[in-house]
Amino acid sequence: MLFDIINASLENLVIHHIGNWNEGEDNSYSKNVVRFGNDSEMPDLLKQYFFASFGQPCLYNFVGTASLSDNRVYEFTKSIFEDTNLFYENSRLIADHLYNNSSHPSIKSGEL
Repeated sequence: MLFDIINASLENLVIHHIGNWNEGEDNSYSKNVVRFGNDSEMPDLLKQYFFASFGQPCLYNFVGTASLSDNRVYEFTKSIFEDTNLFYENSRLIADHLYNNSSHPSIKSGEL
């Protein structure tokens, strides 16, 4: 099964760096959201870049304690789709949540 990105759209972009909690690294947050206009070719180029490294999908389940509504990342993401004005704020909440819940020694710092 391959990813079908034909119908995917990219309107906004923000990149945060998630630090490594075990190493005492902090998160670094983008200061601004990049918003793409309708005439921009950049979203198509970025989709090709982001999805180029995917072959067979690696699917993961993020499971909360009782139901999907208990899953913090799901709730932050859901609210972004419900109100795009919350994109930047909730991207930071996701970054903080991942940082605060990623204490396994094999988890490295990286971009979100």
